[in-house]
Amino acid sequence: MLAMKITNKIDEANFLIKKFSWIDFFIVSLDENKMVIFGTMDSSFGKQVEIIMENVCYIDMPTSWKMNIKGNNPIKFISQNNMTEALVNKFLDNGKGDLFIFSAESFMGETFYHIAASSFELRILSY
Repeated sequence: MLAMKITNKIDEANFLIKKFSWIDFFIVSLDENKMVIFGTMDSSFGKQVEIIMENVCYIDMPTSWKMNIKGNNPIKFISQNNMTEALVNKFLDNGKGDLFIFSAESFMGETFYHIAASSFELRILSY
């Protein structure tokens, strides 16, 4: 049931994020309990999007990136129950959580960044 709630949150997040022409994300806070990511079309406007993730146990991303919003799902989700053994071994080494995959634009084309965490919350602050 929890995976279904998170899946619905990811679907809603993808729908809302795709309303922007482009959006850059910045990790602004990370401690042992919570990670906060701000999204903005232009930093002079301040933040338009806030993502809060809790109990983060894995990160493989730079501290800032441009979201690839051209595809259907800029953010993908795989629940821990649906992960292959290889994914569990790679992303959840002694941790618990679900896998969130962020599609980003890079000089080499589309690239993917991963965060393993127990929760995901997206807030749209302005358009």
